[in-house]
Amino acid sequence: MDYNVLQPEGDVTATEGEAVTLGCQYNSSSSNEYLYWYKQDGNNSPKFILSRFKIGEGKTMKEFEERFSSTLDSTLRSVPLTIQKLQLTDSAVYYCALRPTVTGNTTTLSGLLLVSNLVVEMELWLWIILAALFFGESQSMLF
Repeated sequence: MDYNVLQPEGDVTATEGEAVTLGCQYNSSSSNEYLYWYKQDGNNSPKFILSRFKIGEGKTMKEFEERFSSTLDSTLRSVPLTIQKLQLTDSAVYYCALRPTVTGNTTTLSGLLLVSNLVVEMELWLWIILAALFFGESQSMLF
């Protein structure tokens, strides 16, 4: 049986307040696909965001419901994760995982993961304001 997951973007840089979509394509010969997204920031353990299934309903954790969404397209074999209104705290490593299950087989294969690293940057105007404030602060220290 052939199972794999591909996140084509790798490292992604986006601007605070905007939306971003992290791609995840998969290959599975299973009759049902179970796909999961996780977020890992810093040294913390990965946190479950949502699941999407080919047959049946998936689930989105309450803290992610408002801004995180995904739709499983079994024809394109794709389950992209979209994050709306990006915040600096969204900067993290995102994992797309496939758990294939085979009907009539007692063995469950799991743990096929791939990674996207998302870096959210402040908007340019905010950088300019912070730089101006810092420059003004450093100039006043000289006098």
